[in-house]
Amino acid sequence: MNKKIKCVLLLFVILISLCSLQYLLFCKNDKKNFPEVKLKEIKNSKSFAIMILNKNGDGYEEYVGNEWPNDKYKFKEAKCINNNGSLVKNAITFDDETRKATLTTNHTVYCTLYFDKSTLGILRDNDPNKVLSNEEVGGMYRYQGVGKEEAIDDTHKLVDNNYICFGTHIMDECLNGKDKYMYRIIGITELGNLKLIKKSELIDNGNKLFVWSKISDYISCENDKCEWPNTILFKRINGLSGGITSGSGNVQNNGDTDIFVNSNEYQYMTEESEWYNLIENHEWMYGDVDYTTANTILNEDVVYGAQNDGLTLYNIETGKIPTQIYDYLQGKYVKYQWSENKIVNAKIGLMYLYDYYLAYDNTKNYYSNYDTNSWLHYFNNVGNSFIPEWSMTRNGYSLAGDYPSYYTGYYISWDGSVSGKDRLYAEVFVRPTFYLLSNIKISGKGTIDNPYLINV
Repeated sequence: MNKKIKCVLLLFVILISLCSLQYLLFCKNDKKNFPEVKLKEIKNSKSFAIMILNKNGDGYEEYVGNEWPNDKYKFKEAKCINNNGSLVKNAITFDDETRKATLTTNHTVYCTLYFDKSTLGILRDNDPNKVLSNEEVGGMYRYQGVGKEEAIDDTHKLVDNNYICFGTHIMDECLNGKDKYMYRIIGITELGNLKLIKKSELIDNGNKLFVWSKISDYISCENDKCEWPNTILFKRINGLSGGITSGSGNVQNNGDTDIFVNSNEYQYMTEESEWYNLIENHEWMYGDVDYTTANTILNEDVVYGAQNDGLTLYNIETGKIPTQIYDYLQGKYVKYQWSENKIVNAKIGLMYLYDYYLAYDNTKNYYSNYDTNSWLHYFNNVGNSFIPEWSMTRNGYSLAGDYPSYYTGYYISWDGSVSGKDRLYAEVFVRPTFYLLSNIKISGKGTIDNPYLINV
């Protein structure tokens, strides 16, 4: 049943906020003394309609709350008619970020706003263990908990509801090809962008181990040659390596194949595919994090390192607080802060250190107190060797550890620990990470046997 809102002003704009409507009356550009009208007053006056998707997902029902529909709902459309029963097009626009609707018309109109269940709403409906954070944690709502039942305790629940298929719309194809099509959801941003990570490691012509960079010593790495956008791994996962694989499987050109975008193994990731175009071009900040300390005083400034909790790591890896690096030319540690000067726009990245830490909880220090309980931890082996996994974070120039005087990067070890001691040309697992566009729609339950499917 439609309720009505009558607009009799020659020109006006109604802004609908979370809990109230404010009428802005434009008269000679004078914007003062605007009256405030509560949403419940508008609704009780039988002059306004909000319809939300019903529980079965096959129709709409009247929204009866006195506050604006929360972020579990996403605006679909508004339908407005005039006194003659004719549709008034484009009468209402809606801003998902501010959750404000703007109605502009010189007609008397009667409007109904329709809301579908948002992606966040679907995730929450399929979250019986309540492992998707209620508040933003490290820039998004994150799945936090353990990956195995024996690790469950009073504060850590099992995360088994964030599986999603990517690369196919067909459930059986996904279930029968988990190594190719199965991903997991790290979290969702406030704007509705899902952040995915591949469930298992990348494979390229049978090879599962990849270097971060082919060079690692100071001289070879001059002029930022060993920073993330210039590394061979960045290029290989983003389809920029320049390698060409012939029909016989032999690699031509520079000997490096593309191992994700434009690869032979993951055909759904060609640049022309619908799947590739569902991935957001994201601004990835990159830099170094010191691993020698939790925090220390450097020239009267407090600087922080990897021996911290995930929220501290998030602040380091987003440039909010400083860390330190060893400056080869000065022969000493200097203050270092991640910066917008070092951002690369790309489809594909890897997980940050904070992604790994925060997948367990907000307080775990995976540098010194490690285990394999986090749901994000990946364990596999090649032959009799237990293999770690690359992150996107570099330690910088190292003076300590097993390989001094080299640039080293962070990886997640088979035992759950975080190490920043290995040279960039160590060969380890790689699991690509990316953000989806916010307008995708999903269905399913998110379990390993009934993962989410993306409706393209």
